[in-house]
Amino acid sequence: MKIIFTDLDGTLLNPNNKISIQDFQTLENLGAKGIVRVIATGRNIFSAKKVIPNNFPVDYLLFSTGLGILEWKTQTIIYNNFIPRNTAQKIAKILIAQKKDFAVHRKTPYNHYYHYFATNNIQDSNSRNKIYKDYITPLKAIDNINDVSQFVVILSDKISEFIELQKNISSKIQGVRIVRATSPLNNSNIWFEVYPKKVSKGLTALWLCKKLNINRNETVGIGNDYNDIDLLKFTNKSFMVENAPVELKKMFETTSSNAQNGFSQAINELRISN
Repeated sequence: MKIIFTDLDGTLLNPNNKISIQDFQTLENLGAKGIVRVIATGRNIFSAKKVIPNNFPVDYLLFSTGLGILEWKTQTIIYNNFIPRNTAQKIAKILIAQKKDFAVHRKTPYNHYYHYFATNNIQDSNSRNKIYKDYITPLKAIDNINDVSQFVVILSDKISEFIELQKNISSKIQGVRIVRATSPLNNSNIWFEVYPKKVSKGLTALWLCKKLNINRNETVGIGNDYNDIDLLKFTNKSFMVENAPVELKKMFETTSSNAQNGFSQAINELRISN
């Protein structure tokens, strides 16, 4: 294997949002063997840097579910996407009419800044806004929306709500991709995320492999949530950690949980890190 893609929250990070000594050493061992190490996360750059330091043993950060790629050593963005202003405003109009709580994020590298629309007093939405309180403003007018990186719509835990909104957006808006994620804040609410059409962990992983001249047969992926599915369908050898939803574990080989060094176990099964 030449490249490893791993999700961050719920996969590489344990339930305390820390990386274990064993998993840290596994990453270092992979680097010593010349294997490319990629974190593929739903977090933006700003959020990822809150939990991984600059000397972290990784080569690339695939951020915001594939919106872009940061070369870790140089801290250079080598790949990026956005939703154009006209399309973003149309999406916002639909969400407001549907009375959905959402955040619309600025373009990278400032996509930790966002306008928010809140009408339902959803605790998960309130918690997210509290985390980003220094970087957010209420959405007062559609015209305030310019080119954006993504939308994050906070839904309930009912999949029917996600499916209904997905049908609504897909029937009216072209050139975007809709991704389902589970809230990393309470592990319950469904996040309805809207990205540019070419954005997903799998598509961006493919772009990076082409850039590095790495064949798909030489790839490994490890994840824990719905936004990891297309990445794990792309990678040749793919794992879900034990703490992933049951329906996802049926789709891929299972490794131990993020609390039990699942990342290291998966790598050790491949016998490439020692």
